[in-house]
Order: sequence, then structure tokens, then C-alpha cells
Amino acid sequence: MKVTVEAERISVDHLKPSDGGSAATQCDIPCDNSLLRQVYSLLRRLPTIESEKFRDDFSMEYNDTLLVSYLAMFTNCSRYDV
Repeated sequence: MKVTVEAERISVDHLKPSDGGSAATQCDIPCDNSLLRQVYSLLRRLPTIESEKFRDDFSMEYNDTLLVSYLAMFTNCSRYDV
């Protein structure tokens, strides 16, 4: 016997199709070529991840983010040591 909580039951009820069809038939979306062209155009504008500048910039941003996270963690921990 499986016991479910109310939140789980509600989420499963939202996934079930109301007309008895399968979820796969409800997710069929027609292909919009103009939208695909816009996405492709946007992706072409992005810098290539193979460039040295991108790798350097990415590493710097990543390290800065880690540093801020560590600083926040230490600051949070030091508040409770008083």
C-alpha cells in the first residue's frame, strides 16, 4: 500500500489529461520555423566557447562566484559563534 501526501496527489492530478488522452498527444506543438531561425540567429551571435578570451573570462567569473559564496558562508557561520 502506497501512502501519498496531499501535495503529491495534487501534482499527479494536474499531470493527468482531463479528456482521457495521453500526455504525449497533448504536447504535440507545430514547428514554427521563424522562431527556430530567430533562435539560430541569436546563437550565432554568442561568443564561441573555444576562444581563449571566453575561457579566461569564464574562469574569472566562476572563481569570483565561488569566492563570494565562501565569504557568505563564513560570514553566516561567524554570526552564530558569538
